[in-house]
Amino acid sequence: MPVEVLANGWDNLVCRLGEEFLLRLPRRAMAASLVAHEQRWLPELADRLPLPVPPPARVGTPTAHYPWPWSVVPLFQGRIAARSEPDDPWSAAATLGGFLDALHAPAPSAAPVNPARGIPLAERAKGVLTGLAHVDPADRAIAVQVWETAAAAPVWDGPPV
Repeated sequence: MPVEVLANGWDNLVCRLGEEFLLRLPRRAMAASLVAHEQRWLPELADRLPLPVPPPARVGTPTAHYPWPWSVVPLFQGRIAARSEPDDPWSAAATLGGFLDALHAPAPSAAPVNPARGIPLAERAKGVLTGLAHVDPADRAIAVQVWETAAAAPVWDGPPV
């Protein structure tokens, strides 16, 4: 079966495996836990979401030759949304909205909690303000104003999503 590298991102290497599958291989230890979460939760999400998501067809386990979990997932044919105009923008927007609405339902009690997400924005102030110090001075004031407005928003007190 032919293998072709499609994307080599920060966390994962994605290769086409034949005509029907992709390989998702973490490139670093930090990403390995994310792949393990995908393997656990994508099948459950697939049952809850109105659009297809790629639950693993096969799960690879760490070995002496490759130290992290990896997945074989189905290849979904389609177009990259950011590079193409939808045939019917209103329908595409409604479909995307329905997907996001279904995705942002309360998480199951056993779902993993990401310590870097779902926290009050104010807890990210130091990192954000450090980053904004590198923004072009002509844009910095408005960027800081936007950040301060967002950070002042009420803290989410609902269930994790």
